[in-house]
Amino acid sequence: MRFLKLITLIFFFTTIFVGCIKKGDNDPLISIYKRSTRLAGVWKLKELQIQDHDVDQNGKINILIRTLTNDKYTETRGTDTLSKTYVGTLNTTLTITDSSSSNYSFKEEVATNGLNYTNSLNNKTWSWKDGSKKSALVLQDFKTFDILGLWSDKLELTITDINALNVYGAHSYVEHWVFVKL
Repeated sequence: MRFLKLITLIFFFTTIFVGCIKKGDNDPLISIYKRSTRLAGVWKLKELQIQDHDVDQNGKINILIRTLTNDKYTETRGTDTLSKTYVGTLNTTLTITDSSSSNYSFKEEVATNGLNYTNSLNNKTWSWKDGSKKSALVLQDFKTFDILGLWSDKLELTITDINALNVYGAHSYVEHWVFVKL
């Protein structure tokens, strides 16, 4: 009887411990919260790097580079021969509910010297792209991100598509987003 209790106790604690071990490379080693629980909340964009280079039908290289560091936002748009850089502010929030409702909202406000716009998505669905592994986050009508790290107060996401081909030639696309929980 003692042996059965001991085996049951060991099984119980092993099951709990295995469920607490990190899923992503940069996740906390052990967390008492599931990834879905850590993901839920209001997140503010702290760092952003987007580089998109694309060849059009005339052989011109189209460029879009967006960066946010230390609350300074820069956006460069144009071609390989002519481009314009805008400097200003970027205020982006991502609100994610827990997995029971799986909704998210996204709002991005850009205010620069000559480039002002707002993008928003409300009451959209989020999901895990790869089921139980939970290493990729799908935001309906927006993007699919690989999760580099998910802590209780920080979320790090990326998209990488280097050396992809489009209809006219080479295309490279890299995004890196770092959010902090409000």
